[in-house]
Amino acid sequence: GDIVEYELAAARSLLGTLSREPERWLRGALNVSQRAVEKGKTDSPHAWLITTDNRDRDAVKRLLGALIHGGVEVHVAETDFEADGLTYGAGTLIVPRSQPYGAYAKDLLEVQRYPDGLAPYDVSGWTLPMLLGVRRVEVVRALDVEARRTPTVDDALAALPPVPASTIPWPSVDTAD
Repeated sequence: GDIVEYELAAARSLLGTLSREPERWLRGALNVSQRAVEKGKTDSPHAWLITTDNRDRDAVKRLLGALIHGGVEVHVAETDFEADGLTYGAGTLIVPRSQPYGAYAKDLLEVQRYPDGLAPYDVSGWTLPMLLGVRRVEVVRALDVEARRTPTVDDALAALPPVPASTIPWPSVDTAD
């Protein structure tokens, strides 16, 4: 029961502070968002691509849900485009880093690497695409592509072209009987 009381006291304290000083909290949130947008313009990676060849659409849906419900903007390419010297098709989903929640997107989409030394003993990484088996590509150079924002997970999924049935690894069924 004590831990519940501690959590409730912390929540009440936070809500009290927010109600007494809303401008301070809004100003702080705005500053953090502006810094994230600027960092995304100057630092690499500049974006992540969720490619159209991902066969497991349920996994893509879970990844998009974590991003979009967390405030991350996801865009869809309207035309074919080039990124880091490779060509990607229309329908490719783009997660730009230059956005208010760009740091959150980076935390989820970037491959976690441990420094030299002992590896952690516990779960210490959260590279979400690897966990879900979703192919994503990191874009290290500035990206110029005609794209539109997809406000919901369903809109983003609908923008992906259908996966050809020949690429889905279904078990073969002999219908000669």
